[in-house]
Amino acid sequence: MEHPILLLDFINHPLAHYLEKHFGLVDPNHLYHVTYTWFYMLLFIGISLVATRGLKLVPGRVQNFLEVAIGG
Repeated sequence: MEHPILLLDFINHPLAHYLEKHFGLVDPNHLYHVTYTWFYMLLFIGISLVATRGLKLVPGRVQNFLEVAIGG
């Protein structure tokens, strides 16, 4: 199943050629899903590192808002 808009095609195309050339591994049905999964994992890790950088015991305005938005 292909996505209508492949934003990460510039990564998938060379990756597919590399895997096929060196390892004989290429499964086009799963390559896009795995690439998108890794992309979003890196994105969420980066967001969490930036968001938790300056946490304090007594929260400021932004930290208080984020705690209410996430915690409910």
